[in-house]
Amino acid sequence: MMPVLHQVWLWGGYVGIVVAGGLAVWRGGWAERSAAATILFTWFLTPFVQQHYDPTVTGIILDGATALILCGISLKAKRLWTLFAASSMVGALALHFMAGIFSHLGYFAYITSLGLLSGYYLIAALGAGVAEHRWAVRNVDRLKALADV
Repeated sequence: MMPVLHQVWLWGGYVGIVVAGGLAVWRGGWAERSAAATILFTWFLTPFVQQHYDPTVTGIILDGATALILCGISLKAKRLWTLFAASSMVGALALHFMAGIFSHLGYFAYITSLGLLSGYYLIAALGAGVAEHRWAVRNVDRLKALADV
């Protein structure tokens, strides 16, 4: 049963990031498109640099670069979803270091936390960013009227 759940977890993340990334590229603003390109690029490269889901130097560098780019997008965009995405990647980066420092950290806990932080939380943040951007585009006149008051 566990291998089936692992495959659902794994492929659910792949489908989720392709859908959220596709929506971000298609219907998002500059922040959503930039974040989607960064996340999709990282997700594409990760299988080539990891070794049996263990933290590697190249994986840490790749996740660190992604965290820095998302922090830059967050500072420039000043939107809540970008802060959530950036903090999720910083948490994933910290988790890599914790797994390297504390050898008694459970492997299941490491993989699950990493999948949540650098996987499903990023998908949720990117999806929320696209929804927020679409809402702002539809309500731009109402927002301008509120700003004028």
